[in-house]
Amino acid sequence: MIRQTGDQKMKTLDVKEKSTAAFESDENMLQAFRNRNLMLLGWAALPAMLPISLLHLHKGLYLLSMLMNIVIIVSMINSFSIRSNNRVLISLWFVFALMFITLLVGINVIGESSLYWSYPVFFTIYFLMERSIARIKIIVGLIILIPYVIYLFDFDLAIRFSVTLIILCYFNDVLNGTQTKLYSRMKELIIRDPLTNAFNRRHMNLCIQNVIEESNRGLGPVCLLLMDIDHFKRINDNLGHEKGDQVLKSFVDILHKRQRKIDYVFRAGGEEFVVILRNTELKQAVLIAEEIRKHVEDEEWLENQKVTISIGAAQYLIDESDDEWLKRADDNMYEAKKFGRNRVFPQQAS
Repeated sequence: MIRQTGDQKMKTLDVKEKSTAAFESDENMLQAFRNRNLMLLGWAALPAMLPISLLHLHKGLYLLSMLMNIVIIVSMINSFSIRSNNRVLISLWFVFALMFITLLVGINVIGESSLYWSYPVFFTIYFLMERSIARIKIIVGLIILIPYVIYLFDFDLAIRFSVTLIILCYFNDVLNGTQTKLYSRMKELIIRDPLTNAFNRRHMNLCIQNVIEESNRGLGPVCLLLMDIDHFKRINDNLGHEKGDQVLKSFVDILHKRQRKIDYVFRAGGEEFVVILRNTELKQAVLIAEEIRKHVEDEEWLENQKVTISIGAAQYLIDESDDEWLKRADDNMYEAKKFGRNRVFPQQAS
């Protein structure tokens, strides 16, 4: 049950803070991965490019040397910014443009040997930004680079270079897409209950904080329904856990069918579920809860046995803490059970 007292409540707060922080970390995992790549690229730019830049300076290739030094400085600035506050200070569009101009100047000044720098430049783009943005930059880069190379070099060399570069970009795109899909799947596993496909308690903590902030900013009322399946232990004990699991999944199916796009459905634990109704006042929330209760009562999930639920409804009060809000809903749910179960409390908004 959600009801807690004393030390249990303090432990729950600690766990909730940690789980919320962990979720925020998971939510930004892909972006953090890209930022880390950019940071490592910045650290690597100094030892990799500075000796070459100094060599170009010694040979009198002042423009190329200057551009390489600017690339080093910009990369280092972003690396320090990511390290200190996890923020990209200089736009990646500017970084890409700078790297691409340096590449074109290098190809024009040095010749064929500079073509090899195209591969790491195009390769890293997919690991620094979203797939759609990376595709735009890659296409723009190829449209400019390939005719430029065909103009400067032997046609046979230019074609071989262009084909290999296009193949590299294609497989990079496939890899980037696979990475994005795996991340999306992993995120779903992190925030959803594997049995019912409802959001889990971990995600509930974060969503409650978000809707509280919205309500405190005057973006509309929000209500919380705390639901408990009556005598669920009897179902497990008498009919087995498989039947119990079927009841849980069928119940969540009902909640999802009635769910608006702005609402959330969570499995708080065991047979307890929470629904957050945004832009909803208590009077309307009680009516929705009553419809859900009646729908569950009318279902025939078990032979010769009705499944019923008890629901506690509570509208968020400005400046109320999340624990206070949950406790009011929890108290109302216990009131529903005290008055005979299979009911909503309060029965009407006061």
